[in-house]
Amino acid sequence: EKQKRAHLTVVVLVQAYYAFTLVLFVRWLSHYWPIWLKSEEFRLLWPVVWIGVDPIPAIYFLGVVVLGSGVLAVLFPTERWIRFLVFLALLLFVAMWNSFGKINHSLHAWLWIALIFVFLPDEGWHTKNQSISKRQPFLFVFWGAQVLFALFYSMSGIIKIYAAVHQILNSQVSVLHPYALAYVVANRLLQNGDESLLGPLIVAHPLWGWPFYLTAVLLESLALVAVIRPSLHRFWGIGLFLLHMSNWLILSVLFPDQILLCLLLLVYSPYRSQNLTLRRVIQQIPLVGVLFKRKESV
Repeated sequence: EKQKRAHLTVVVLVQAYYAFTLVLFVRWLSHYWPIWLKSEEFRLLWPVVWIGVDPIPAIYFLGVVVLGSGVLAVLFPTERWIRFLVFLALLLFVAMWNSFGKINHSLHAWLWIALIFVFLPDEGWHTKNQSISKRQPFLFVFWGAQVLFALFYSMSGIIKIYAAVHQILNSQVSVLHPYALAYVVANRLLQNGDESLLGPLIVAHPLWGWPFYLTAVLLESLALVAVIRPSLHRFWGIGLFLLHMSNWLILSVLFPDQILLCLLLLVYSPYRSQNLTLRRVIQQIPLVGVLFKRKESV
């Protein structure tokens, strides 16, 4: 019964992913399509190098492929070739978006999740009377998407910790420094000329941001560990959601695509444990849980 519920949830979440993909396609193209049509200088990446042959019709063709694949995926998500077409459309769009001299990573997770979903089995989409042998591969592929998504965060956190060690050894300010977040905020706001709601407050009171910055690094670094503990899926998803909202309030940086993935893959995870107590959640948190158990034993 539990596996049936999880399978039903996965089917709904995958369909929601493709519905959101279509919405994002419309939003992205409505903004970037006119800009691309007027641009004269490109640094085309390899997936879209063909656009340089005749840019105007090629960009129109790209738009048709992107929108068409999004509509087809909403109508027929069970078809593998359509899911592959969505991945291809995302690859082309992301490549074109990054063909102006700067690589922006905010859409990479959405792209890679699309690739993982290509491997969803042809069978298992119907939620009634499905055998375990048909449900299990479906659930496994979705779990693979969760692992890959968490890997992005863990790599980001581990790189920060690695850089911190190097900076400490060279007597530089690292992410572990009490004023680290204040330095990051000041540099970001001055560099881009942005304004944020809480940024000036963090700069004026550097110590206020220190515990939040350390928590953010831990949330990122241990995300991969949290994914293999179903009881932490919702807790970690909410934590990453709050991390992104904090980035928006403090740095004026918002990644709505990442927030959607946090909700789809973690907050509403089909493997999340139900009716968990706060004590149980704390015990499952890496590092913190060990200290909590040791304190209880004493």
